[in-house]
Amino acid sequence: MAEPHKIAGSTIPERKSWHADTQKAVTRAPSGTWQERLEPWEISLCQAAMGSRLRALGYEVAGSGRPPVSVLARYARAAGLHRGAALKRRLHDRVQRFSEPGPVESQL
Repeated sequence: MAEPHKIAGSTIPERKSWHADTQKAVTRAPSGTWQERLEPWEISLCQAAMGSRLRALGYEVAGSGRPPVSVLARYARAAGLHRGAALKRRLHDRVQRFSEPGPVESQL
């Protein structure tokens, strides 16, 4: 994993031009580009939602303040819908397991 450029030439087809960086050695160059690509409200939302997890994993948190209440509300709604969908999937799978036939009896 630390040296993908050594096998990329034989495993990634040339037509997949979006994988061009895999032909190069791993660098830290793209590190921190999120600061240029994300809006300030997006950074503050990410830090509000994942700040404790980021700190636990050793990442620095920029401390950009709290995001607007409207943004937090939209995030909370979307996260709630996501959790609800996951719960619905788990319950559906559990119900499906009960309706599956049991082990096939051996027929001699």
